[in-house]
Parts: sequence; C-alpha cells; structure tokens
Amino acid sequence: MAAPSGPVTKERLKRYRRLKEEIERQGERLARMESAIESPPKVLDGTPHSSFAADRLAIAVARKIALEDAMLASLKEEAAEVAEIERAIQLLTDPQEREMLRLRYIDGYEWADICGQLNCSWTQTHRVHSRALQSVLIKTS
Repeated sequence: MAAPSGPVTKERLKRYRRLKEEIERQGERLARMESAIESPPKVLDGTPHSSFAADRLAIAVARKIALEDAMLASLKEEAAEVAEIERAIQLLTDPQEREMLRLRYIDGYEWADICGQLNCSWTQTHRVHSRALQSVLIKTS
C-alpha cells in the first residue's frame, strides 16, 4: 500500500475533523434555506408584493446554489483527505491504534465514548492515542 502524500500529524487530523464539522453545519444551513424557499412568508396586508417576493426568492435560490457549490468543494476535499488518512492508518501494525485513530478522527467520537469502545481506562486510551500518533507520523514522514 502506498504511503499518503504528506505526513499525517495530529494537526492534520484535527483539521480533517473540523472540515467534517463544517460540512455538517453547511448541510444544516442548506436544509434551513431549502425550507425557507419551499415555504416563503406570506404577505397578509393585501398590497401587491409579487415583484419584491420574486426578488427575495431569486436571491434565496442564488444563495442556496452558492452554498451547494461550496459544499461540493468541501465534500471533494473531505473525500480526498479521508482517503489519505485511511491510507496512513492502514500502515499501522497495531489494530488498537488503527481503531483509535478511526474512532477519534474519522468517526468523530469523544474520549469517553472511545474509552468505552476500546474497553480501556482514560489513561490507557490516551497512551494508545499518543502511540498511534507517533507511529502514523513516523510511517508517513
């Protein structure tokens, strides 16, 4: 298996995690936009506002399209980065280290959940994490 293109550091793994969180927030924002577009506010005062409403709808649709484009770019970046990270994780020989990095950075688990998943104490979990980070950095440098 080929090594990833650059070293996999803790900072790189954290950036990947933040990218995933950003994509989730973009998805939530997109859902709110879609909801607003599908059910625009109704004008109840009886005056003609069709031009104004059409303009607002056009602006909302344009913003939605721009967000979709940004999300697509983020998703492409995320897919490339997860492939690189997964290649680095596959280079590790210790299955517990591989699982640790996947749980923390790819799946986004919190430390307490990782302790439960790995059936380890808090201290042992962090030792495995530290060892995994050192191993993956050595193998990808």
